[in-house]
Amino acid sequence: MTLISVLKQSWTQLPKKCDTVKRLAIEHKISDILAQLCILREPKNEGFSRYLDPKLATMRSPTLIKDLEVGVDIFLDLIAKNETIGLLGDYDVDGVTSTVIMIEFFKKIKFENYIVFMPNRFKDGYGLTKDAVKFFIDKNVSAVISMDCGSTFIDEIQMLKDNNIKTIILDHHTCLDTLPQADAMINPQRKDDVSGLQFLSAVGVVFYFLVHTNSILKRRNEGIDLEPLLVFVALGTLCDVVPLIEENRTFVKRGLKIMAGKPTVGLKKLLLKLNIFGNSITASDVMMRVGPKINATGRMDSAMISVELLTENNEGNAEELVEKMFALNEKRVRLEFDVMVDIKERIKTVKDEDKFMFLYDESWHKGLVGILASRTVELTKRPSFIGISDGEIIQGSVRSVAGIDVASVINELRENGLLIRGGGHKMAAGFSVKKSDERDVIKIIRQEIDRQLSTSKIEEMNFFDISIQADELMQISKELELLEPCGTKNLQPIFHITNIRLHSSTLISNKFLKAVFKTDSGKTFEALYFRNDNSNIIKTCIAQENFGSSIDIIGSWVPNSFRGKTVYQSIIHDIVWSNQSKA
Repeated sequence: MTLISVLKQSWTQLPKKCDTVKRLAIEHKISDILAQLCILREPKNEGFSRYLDPKLATMRSPTLIKDLEVGVDIFLDLIAKNETIGLLGDYDVDGVTSTVIMIEFFKKIKFENYIVFMPNRFKDGYGLTKDAVKFFIDKNVSAVISMDCGSTFIDEIQMLKDNNIKTIILDHHTCLDTLPQADAMINPQRKDDVSGLQFLSAVGVVFYFLVHTNSILKRRNEGIDLEPLLVFVALGTLCDVVPLIEENRTFVKRGLKIMAGKPTVGLKKLLLKLNIFGNSITASDVMMRVGPKINATGRMDSAMISVELLTENNEGNAEELVEKMFALNEKRVRLEFDVMVDIKERIKTVKDEDKFMFLYDESWHKGLVGILASRTVELTKRPSFIGISDGEIIQGSVRSVAGIDVASVINELRENGLLIRGGGHKMAAGFSVKKSDERDVIKIIRQEIDRQLSTSKIEEMNFFDISIQADELMQISKELELLEPCGTKNLQPIFHITNIRLHSSTLISNKFLKAVFKTDSGKTFEALYFRNDNSNIIKTCIAQENFGSSIDIIGSWVPNSFRGKTVYQSIIHDIVWSNQSKA
């Protein structure tokens, strides 16, 4: 069945697997609808039992990760000798939370001889730079632990070794063929790593590292409780948009429960400010509300502000840090709006044959290039390279779409001698190139994207999971929570919601649409549309002559908790006239 929406988009239902649905529903005592949704998510490696009820006991052994045992031995020796350890993390949420769980671990074992260096995006640049190396040398540290970066910093690692400083890399970014000569290079993305844990975020890798460390401490009757750290593992995992499968789902599911109950003082203050503490906190809450605030410090000032907040135990200090974080985020929002006006003008000239965006400007804010790249992808449905220039260097971020591996694109630039610095994931990366090489850079990007498109394609089709009557959907609302946490590789279900009539609607603060729909049984529910784009969705829903009309929703079905009460509502992706009578 294909539906044509008011946006003139085609929507097709994903194929059903009826033969398996009944068996799975009976075996796991779930509804046929939930069984079908589980099958569509294909949890092959973990199995349906583990998917529906993820447990920490099913974690793979940390020792499967290449070099992890070596790294832990070095780590424990440093702690035993009370030698100075330098900690370095990236300035995004994954890097911040990686640093935070290491600090919290040190607190729990009462180890105080460590120094933290969070690179300042504006003064230091990304990762384990030569300035960071000099900082640690000047501080006379015995070892450096580089988290969420380090896998491509060959020269910098050698500089540390030349100064008799041990190095442990805890990372998850794409590796080069040549690895840095760290004492322990711990990254499941290594080609010689057979752990099967390539989907971990950096904070997930750090947590695995600490799990094995703690297992050795337990043998000495010195072990601690690591479970509270899962709050931060969940934060970093969700905000780095890694696949929510297997161990990642386990970490996030448990972490969200702890977050809603007993977060640290600093995190609790942040959640209270966002009005989401005390409720059931969802993956969406973290990604859409918590993450951007934490990221704002690294984008606009220093990520150390976020590290200090998340490790803060004093309520007064935590409140001050939260206020500083919110002020930086408000500044980020204002600047982002101004730059997006410029970008929207530039992309008006995009041609159908243009397969990617490459935009930069000397006036844009360096801290915003990542989020601007994401916004440009949303607008153009194309991989987007967004940067700033000082007249000589173009430095920026790239975000991708399904089917295009931008880490491979960055590596091609490196192989062709055009990359000053860069690296990342399939869907996101950073880059620095010479402005004088712009023409050659664009040529290589185009060639590599063309090569990838010859074996795959950018996904343009729209699919929904299941067509379902609204009354039936309302009955299984609570059961649908078994699918959580939803995100990359475990997508939130998209429903074709039928048997409803538009009851009323309003445009809130000129920002988003809130509509009320009535079911066949007379029940009502709210549906929200967050894009103030003057689209046919808004025009259709606010037109009073359409009140009472049968209009189907293509959208998700999510809980909304406030003051201890939870109601379910739809997030509208699209709408279609029932039975396609007016399509």
